[in-house]
Amino acid sequence: MKHFFRGLVSSFGVVTGYVPVAIAFGVSALGAGLSPWLTTAVSALVYAGASQFVLVGTLAQGATPLAAAGLALALNLRHLIYGPTLGDKLRGLGHRRRAVLSLGLTDEVFATTFASPLTGLDPRQRFAWMLGLECGAYLAWVGGTLLGALGGTAILSLSPILKPVLEFALPLLFVLLLEPLVTRARGAGAAVAGVVLAAILHAAGMTSWALIAAGLGGVAVGLIWKRP
Repeated sequence: MKHFFRGLVSSFGVVTGYVPVAIAFGVSALGAGLSPWLTTAVSALVYAGASQFVLVGTLAQGATPLAAAGLALALNLRHLIYGPTLGDKLRGLGHRRRAVLSLGLTDEVFATTFASPLTGLDPRQRFAWMLGLECGAYLAWVGGTLLGALGGTAILSLSPILKPVLEFALPLLFVLLLEPLVTRARGAGAAVAGVVLAAILHAAGMTSWALIAAGLGGVAVGLIWKRP
């Protein structure tokens, strides 16, 4: 239990980013016609972050449930690379424990786990730590969604400036979590890649995606570039 609670504490950074974005999802799902309880069920059962926004958005535009689910599934195919990348963390856990952890693996959970030194922990302790991390993130996402579905509209009507802040929280969190992974590969390449990607998307009229592309592109170049 000690390592489970340590993992739970380690989820605090993810929680602070998940809650505001989950509230935003709850509000957007209500606007698309979903009930508060159905909205919460989507987060509890799908638990796919950005894909949930796509799922609700495409349904609101008249797409069939099958088409909306297919698009959300396609966006989540990136998770196929997460397991092999976490090979050292998952070593010795066994198929059942890996299957359990796969249910709670998100971009931010992956980044936090990848950046955390779990050396010295045996497989059972590593499993408990990762399970605590995932439980904290999951409860924050579902709880935030419920809060947004029940009272998010009133909150946003009192302070409209919160809407862009909520939408900004998740990409910023992901970039901050990945920053420690590229500290040894600092250089102009990462910054230039981020600026170029952001400029291209802005020129193409996709400004809302510019920050995400800049963050992910810069991190990718930083990870590849091994020069000091």
